Amino acid sequence: MTDAYIVMNQVSGQGPDSQWFDFKAGFYAPVTRVEWELGTMHIVLPQTTADILIRSGYARLMTSQEREEYALSTKSETTSKGDAP
Repeated sequence: MTDAYIVMNQVSGQGPDSQWFDFKAGFYAPVTRVEWELGTMHIVLPQTTADILIRSGYARLMTSQEREEYALSTKSETTSKGDAP
């Protein structure tokens, strides 16, 4: 399974460190929650979940530039935490 880099268009709620969006993939489907860091709308999800969100208008694919910036920001966060050289 591949991952999709998306930008959320909707937020259902937020906590002290994160925000989330609750949705149903279909009428009888259970509620699914996707959660990501507070202060950004970027998230990486499995392709199947991302497809549902994009088709429903709740998210869009990241542009190439946004994806590069996302990769740089996650790399710098990892380095600042001491997890990478």
